[in-house]
Amino acid sequence: MKSDPLFVRHLRVVAAPLLAASVKSFCPEASLLGGGSTSLGFYYDFIFPFHFQKEFIKEIEERMYALVAKKEPFTYLEMVPSCAEGYFLAKKEEALAEIAATHPDSTVQLVDLFGKYYLIDQEVSIPDAGEIQGIKLLKAECLEGRVRIHGTAFPSKQEMKTFLKERKDWVGVSHTELG
Repeated sequence: MKSDPLFVRHLRVVAAPLLAASVKSFCPEASLLGGGSTSLGFYYDFIFPFHFQKEFIKEIEERMYALVAKKEPFTYLEMVPSCAEGYFLAKKEEALAEIAATHPDSTVQLVDLFGKYYLIDQEVSIPDAGEIQGIKLLKAECLEGRVRIHGTAFPSKQEMKTFLKERKDWVGVSHTELG
């Protein structure tokens, strides 16, 4: 059964901060630079205090699955940009504070994942991480001192496998090469 495309897109919206939470559990010193969802997947940018190796992708993906297995409910919140900026500054996430402060709308959307808030790029209503059953981190790119990790997410592993087979043209393609 193929899922509703809007539902799949919403899964990807929360998969981006789920990736960020997994990276922070892997490397608490990593700086979060923001991320988002796309029609094909999700991404997040980081600065690591060491040279990032592609072998780390498997460990981070396993951590994502471990967080999904907890099935903790998500809490969504809207904040005015200045309050979100203050929250992120207090958490020493300067890049996220800057994103929140310069947000063009009157409110920013956040999701609480396991006791910490993350910016999301649109309003969603996914009840918990357990809705995401298929996760695949596809690539990591080094871009001007930061690492961008790309992935995709689906409500079932079968849908994810079908997508990966059908979209071989997208999987593993470097955005810097495309540009």
